[in-house]
Amino acid sequence: TIDTACSSSLVCTHVSKLHLRFKENEKMAASIVNGINLMLFCGPFVDLSAAGMLSHTGRSFTFNSTADGYARGECCGAACFKPMQYKNDGSVIGCLAGSQANQDGRSATLTAPSGPAQEKCINAVLRECM
Repeated sequence: TIDTACSSSLVCTHVSKLHLRFKENEKMAASIVNGINLMLFCGPFVDLSAAGMLSHTGRSFTFNSTADGYARGECCGAACFKPMQYKNDGSVIGCLAGSQANQDGRSATLTAPSGPAQEKCINAVLRECM
């Protein structure tokens, strides 16, 4: 189980890749990564509303000038990862070109990302994909 708040599914995918690629003494044929977001309590809605983070229209307008916050939703997603040597004919529907994970460390505020840390992570995954 991995709990890194909003990044848990991404971190789990990265850990899965590392384990499948580098754990020679515990070689696995596959790993399953699953992420679930359930909204079971009203507290986060109250806190996010008070912070002005939720959309007043109930919709997210990503990369749009009309954006006024984001909308929360419940979801579940899963993926099975296997090294290419274990592929079956017709079973590959995608390829994980690369993954990286890091942490922001100290930033200006709790919700402000660290630009240098994100740049470092993006550059690392781009190098891995080349």
